[in-house]
Amino acid sequence: RVLLIDLDPQASATTSMLVQNDQGILVEGSNLGINEDMTCASVLVGETTDIRPLIRRTHWSCIDIVPSAPDLVEGDFAMIMDFADARAAGKQATFWLGLRHALRSLDGAEYDMVVIDTAPTLSLATLATLLATEGLLIPCPMRSLDVESLKSFAVTTHAWLETLAKSFSLPLKWFRVLPT
Repeated sequence: RVLLIDLDPQASATTSMLVQNDQGILVEGSNLGINEDMTCASVLVGETTDIRPLIRRTHWSCIDIVPSAPDLVEGDFAMIMDFADARAAGKQATFWLGLRHALRSLDGAEYDMVVIDTAPTLSLATLATLLATEGLLIPCPMRSLDVESLKSFAVTTHAWLETLAKSFSLPLKWFRVLPT
């Protein structure tokens, strides 16, 4: 059993799956009618640690999904505001461990693996994901610009993780690149 969490506001993973709508009917593409409240936004900002109400069945009996939508970008903006407000107050932002707590609340018997699809950029949501996961797998086309971008991502991510490690334990155990 796999839980796919789509954290990319472009929602490519969501639109490529046959997902149940609110009435339990399988639909595909942009017919899902997903808004911010149906995405992981509330988990990302730490408003809830219960991810179960966001999970939808897919056509595949072994794959469930927490869908995304363009509205998920509102969660990114809320994280930025929380980060800025906390920094101005000399405190730690409250969202960092929201996703970690939500994933740990799942019963180990529910899913064998959780796959999180993030936007192909370094963002606060991506960093919060790294605080919640044991591994990072990055598909990368073997073209010069993509490889250079990946190197830059790795250097910047490493610097952020060193900073975050001062305040949080890091469960990240492995980092791999999947050449495509």
